[in-house]
Amino acid sequence: MLVGLAAYAAGRMEGLEGLLYYGAAYSFMNLGAFAVIGALQRRAGVTSNLETFAGLGRREPLLGILMTLFLLSLTGIPPTAGFFAKAYVILAAVQAGGPLAVLAVIAVLNAAAAAFYYLRVVVYMFMREPQTEAPPLAHSRLLWGGLGIATALTIVLGLLPGPLLEIVGQAAKAIG
Repeated sequence: MLVGLAAYAAGRMEGLEGLLYYGAAYSFMNLGAFAVIGALQRRAGVTSNLETFAGLGRREPLLGILMTLFLLSLTGIPPTAGFFAKAYVILAAVQAGGPLAVLAVIAVLNAAAAAFYYLRVVVYMFMREPQTEAPPLAHSRLLWGGLGIATALTIVLGLLPGPLLEIVGQAAKAIG
């Protein structure tokens, strides 16, 4: 996000547009990821570590698939909302040139490093056996509703970024 802010400070309106798009897109990806984490935390004896995700893809396939989607989007894999969020702020920095182009390269390298951590969770969900077997929990309609909205917007904003880009473009013009 700070890359977009820096590009805006350097006089690139695209930086503010990217920042606004990034904020909107990331709110849905994070809502979804944290909803899955919250659902897992309801299980007795669960701790806040990577082992919590072991076997989730087999135990609760839908939660595993949704968490994978959110993590891929947070990584910036196309065609998710996270890809466009990262692309817009990085492109604005490249267009600003100079030191911001270097910052854009650092942002890309940081995204690659973050991918290791995000994808490690996916490995645990689908390729690791849990230390203890736990039956799937019954999840509330509120959880599934929130996950449905977060999933839909993560996918739609990745496949059809245009409408939100128009909105953030108008908002950026109004701001500055």
